[in-house]
Amino acid sequence: MKKSVSTTISDLIKTAIFVFSLSAPFFTSAQKSEHPDATNCDEDGYCWGENRDEGKDKFAIYSDRFSWGEEYWESAEEPLTWLITNIPYLHESLYINGYKIYNFCLKKAETPERKTELEDKVLMLLDNRYKYFGNSAKVLSIKGSKAYPYLVNRGSGYYKALYELYTGLYDLQGTESKRYNLQYYMASVALMKQSKEIEEAEVFDHYEKIMNVIDFHIESETEEEEVEKWKEAGKKVDELLVKVTEINCEKVDEFFAEKILAHPEDGALNKRALKYYALAKCYDNPNFITAAKGAFNAEPTAGMASIIARSFASDKNYKEAEEWYQKSISLAKEDPIKAAKYYLVYAKILSKNGQFTKARSMAYEAVSLDKSKISEAYTVIGDMYMHSGESCKEMNPVKQRAIYLAAYDAYEKAGNSSKKAAAKEQFPSIQDIFTAGLEEGAEIEVGCWIGGTTILRRR
Repeated sequence: MKKSVSTTISDLIKTAIFVFSLSAPFFTSAQKSEHPDATNCDEDGYCWGENRDEGKDKFAIYSDRFSWGEEYWESAEEPLTWLITNIPYLHESLYINGYKIYNFCLKKAETPERKTELEDKVLMLLDNRYKYFGNSAKVLSIKGSKAYPYLVNRGSGYYKALYELYTGLYDLQGTESKRYNLQYYMASVALMKQSKEIEEAEVFDHYEKIMNVIDFHIESETEEEEVEKWKEAGKKVDELLVKVTEINCEKVDEFFAEKILAHPEDGALNKRALKYYALAKCYDNPNFITAAKGAFNAEPTAGMASIIARSFASDKNYKEAEEWYQKSISLAKEDPIKAAKYYLVYAKILSKNGQFTKARSMAYEAVSLDKSKISEAYTVIGDMYMHSGESCKEMNPVKQRAIYLAAYDAYEKAGNSSKKAAAKEQFPSIQDIFTAGLEEGAEIEVGCWIGGTTILRRR
């Protein structure tokens, strides 16, 4: 006795939608089903089972309307659904083309009920393709892209099914996992934690698995755009962890403090601890620096040196910050773009510590390595000039204000209009220029540490 379409979909969605065996071989192209139900097969690999005559009629209608183009695809839905329900082992091409048809119809759906019906059909199609044509990472990955957005708002009854799907996908794909499926994986973990189906310790275990894959791609991708996409995925996963767990400095210390102090040589341990200290925003915790140094000693990188430098700088330990910025620059010397970034951050730290001359030199180095840093570098230089009023005293009021003329010049190179306007407000007045026996438009020396010359202008 044949099941109705609606009953079959309901059964699949509610009881078997996510029950998979992860041991079958991977396939790469449309093929004949090897499932034991696939009987009465013809020479082209189409298996008709007990429904050969009616099936061929339905198949003819479906295939004609699919081949005629999208304007006929909605009318192909009925025979397609009949075939998938009654002859699910017919041929894999049915699923490849059927996926296009259902998604096309879904875009056209106008009511919530119709959208739900078609979402169920997409999931049924993917389940049947999986069941009758083998274990495919590709099919499961596609299902992962659909299942969470389709089912998450249908109630807590679907949470466990989603969780099992994404944990299974991770086990199958590992570092080959798609970004969106890793994010759905963490989202399903969060749902299970919120519904008290798993403990906090399990949340952390899943989080580390996910972040290991994300970190792998951040370190191994060669295209900057891809690296940024993986970093963004990591941020979203971090947000989900923080949302469903109580992560704070005290708890992170409980997990890691003794371990990292006892094993400073364990790079993996220290790197993992560092991640949690960062999530809990424990930047002023001494164990943050301990973990960072342990990670750096195991694998010295410019990025890690920069993290350590920033931490020292935020604690106003500028001497240590300088030392670590120098390390970051040295380690990045083979990559001018990265080196320029570290030179510029180093310049900002030096300027905060009042080391203006050295800071300016670092800003110049940044520009020499990466011309795109011109605006940022000359803004830093202009800011230092603007803040030199107290330290650069002159008896002559016009020469005293020459530093602001120099700041204006720096901001002009930076293309920073608002700061140019602020500097211009500090120019000498025409009366000051006249009283000093000078002429507007003349060349004037800039004193103090700034040095050089500029053109005398009035405010």
